[in-house]
Amino acid sequence: MKRTGCCGVKKQKMSNSFPSCIAPDCGNSTNASTKLNNGSAYDAKNNFHGKHGDEGNRVITKDMVVFCFDVLHHFLHGNEPPKQPVFVNKEFPLFVTWEVGKEKRLRGCIGTFASTNLHQGLREYALASAFKDNRFEPISTEEFCQLHCSVSLLMNFEVADDYLDWEVLNIGIHGIRIEFQSDRGGKRAATYLPEVAVDQGWNHVQTIDSLLRKGGFKGHISPEIRQSVYLVRFRSEKLTVSYSEYCELKNSRQQEADYCRKDELPSTSKKTNRIKATVAVANYDGVVSRKADADLNKHQNYGKSKNYNEQTHNTRSSSGRRYE
Repeated sequence: MKRTGCCGVKKQKMSNSFPSCIAPDCGNSTNASTKLNNGSAYDAKNNFHGKHGDEGNRVITKDMVVFCFDVLHHFLHGNEPPKQPVFVNKEFPLFVTWEVGKEKRLRGCIGTFASTNLHQGLREYALASAFKDNRFEPISTEEFCQLHCSVSLLMNFEVADDYLDWEVLNIGIHGIRIEFQSDRGGKRAATYLPEVAVDQGWNHVQTIDSLLRKGGFKGHISPEIRQSVYLVRFRSEKLTVSYSEYCELKNSRQQEADYCRKDELPSTSKKTNRIKATVAVANYDGVVSRKADADLNKHQNYGKSKNYNEQTHNTRSSSGRRYE
């Protein structure tokens, strides 16, 4: 299963003349080893999931997001992993996103375009997005009561006729993944989830130009370059749950209501907080103790799969900030 960085929303200015556009801290870029139609990452035909995105026939539920909270809480506190969830265990490409505070500042977003069953995938990427998004410090115990968690299930993959053949005017319609020829002749790819273009206020051309920059294209972006792009559009189902809503849901079901006691999350210094986060990541990587290794095995043996292929290609803005 391949793992990829995903989305964050940082408003950026883009001129109508379409200069060298720096991608926002969202989306991902990959090299040719994960090209769109080779079947190793996903296939636009084989991963078509029907009309799950239609109203009244949605797959995603709040239980899936609550489960991600449970997984992170258990891990941060060194508890046994949560029991197997009861929601459906269908296979989907998916992403898990963590945000923090009232301003919903991005703290991590990682997922996969390979179809994976929901029970394993959500367990795995709830932790990966919390600890392994290298744009950010790992999430700490102190932050838990300020978190917002989002789960996105990707579906309805379709090969577009050209780079304009996708919907940008309405929020949440199409996400896009492009493949293109790099300046040096190799093939590259980059992705944005459905909400990104609308959140940024971009049109088709601005979004494509941003994705080209995200994927590492450094040359002049001409109409011919845009026309050469191979584009797959997709839809997603997305739900977000805040910590307070998580508490309400847990308490209403009378399940482990002690999760939501704020006095369980004592205030600590930033230094102590960093130490705790470092220990959590060390445990996550399975290098602290045998117990840590055992915990990881119960969390679907994260990181052991030979199929993992890190897909992080960073760009930098004019201010020097790194985006992924």
